[in-house]
Amino acid sequence: MIRCLTRRGWAVCGASVTFVAAGRLLGIPELYAFAVVGLSLVAGAVLYVRYAPWNIEAHREVRPPQVQAGGNSRVELSVRNTDSHRSPVLSARDPFDDGRRWARFHIAPLQPGESVRAAYRLPTAERGIFPLGPLQVGLTDPFGLATQAREAAPGARLVVYPRIDSILP
Repeated sequence: MIRCLTRRGWAVCGASVTFVAAGRLLGIPELYAFAVVGLSLVAGAVLYVRYAPWNIEAHREVRPPQVQAGGNSRVELSVRNTDSHRSPVLSARDPFDDGRRWARFHIAPLQPGESVRAAYRLPTAERGIFPLGPLQVGLTDPFGLATQAREAAPGARLVVYPRIDSILP
């Protein structure tokens, strides 16, 4: 499980510290209020991603797992809410090719026991063995200040063989 502040969260923290310093140097008490609001938003965001209830189960299937260069291959994902509460809006990221490329999408709120499916195509122009995953599903607060991610599905792989050209005798 990964919990951290986003770039926006760190920027709000930095701006809040700057407001405190500027308020002290310039003698403007309103800047202290901005600092308190900024730090309160960050603290609220961290608490939201830490305590918001969500528990999902995901399954990934690569079809076909072996393909010739230039062929068609796709990933089919199935996500199910295993919690007794409605899930919040979640984001899913599935890395491909050692994290150089990503499939990213959002998962709408799911009722308890409800499942949803998604699919995307994989690039097969180059031959090789391409690792896929692990699928990471995360929760971000409404202001985008903090995030929490979990591994939802283990890694897989796609094998792209060289294209076979038919040669006339």
